[in-house]
Amino acid sequence: ERYGEQLLRPAQARYQHQSAFDKEMFEFYTGLQHSDSAIGGFFHPYQSLSGHEIREHDVHTYTQEIDPYILFVQCRSSKGKSVKEDQSKARQLFEELAEEMMHRSDVAFFALEVANAKSCSGWFPKMSDGAIAAIRIKRGVNYSITSPKEMTTSSDQSVWSQRQKRVIRNVTTDWNDVKRRIPHALFIPSEYLREEDILSNLTKFAVIHTTPTVMWFDKSRVAQFAFPKYRTIHAVLFIDMALGYESSTKPTSTKHIRNGWPENLSYSVETEGLLLDQQRAIQMFYNAALQYRSQHKDDSVVFLI
Repeated sequence: ERYGEQLLRPAQARYQHQSAFDKEMFEFYTGLQHSDSAIGGFFHPYQSLSGHEIREHDVHTYTQEIDPYILFVQCRSSKGKSVKEDQSKARQLFEELAEEMMHRSDVAFFALEVANAKSCSGWFPKMSDGAIAAIRIKRGVNYSITSPKEMTTSSDQSVWSQRQKRVIRNVTTDWNDVKRRIPHALFIPSEYLREEDILSNLTKFAVIHTTPTVMWFDKSRVAQFAFPKYRTIHAVLFIDMALGYESSTKPTSTKHIRNGWPENLSYSVETEGLLLDQQRAIQMFYNAALQYRSQHKDDSVVFLI
């Protein structure tokens, strides 16, 4: 019952894999196969040609949007009249939320000290003393794709072996909303009369705006974000891992399969097609979630796989 009301830290910090096969498949689906280049969101290290040719000297750069940074900025008047009770409580709760979410490297809390309450509206429209602005900082990965000459030659002509490797050039951060001082959403504590209303609504505000774009369905990790009583709409993508056949010993027929093929997964043409379709579905689902959440800031839809 406390999920999304007071409890923000996950009951279990990391996803618990039941086997090496489970771990491999999870990393494949989420794009974490190469942990040294893991950058957040869903970014797969390989991709299919998808109908467009990659020429030998092709140096085009592509961009994939990933999860944004989330900034919470609370305006605080340092001079003038004594702080009102609702503003004082909002400050205290803001600091408690910041402590609760210290484990999130993509979320930051800032207290903006100003000379007087009127200065708050100079930073963000409709901002008042004690109010909190939520800002989404868009991020994207700029990458290029290896040319066929750079690929390892193989006698296997499967679609999988022809996948091209993405080479990360850099990760970009768009600070324009901060420069233009346009918040994604505002929380005004003076709109609530009771202390418990400030607590529940501020927590709800934090939960909605810090929910990862897409979450892997695991109750012990995501319950505090996915299943509070006020979140009633869930978009769920079902991935049938049972259709990928686990192999206790890696068969010799898969040794030539490269480009991120899960080590403990038996190879077949049917399984190859399945994984390509699943990875494509996950990327489409993720892109749709990114677009929806950036355009419908007041909707509390949860996206789960």
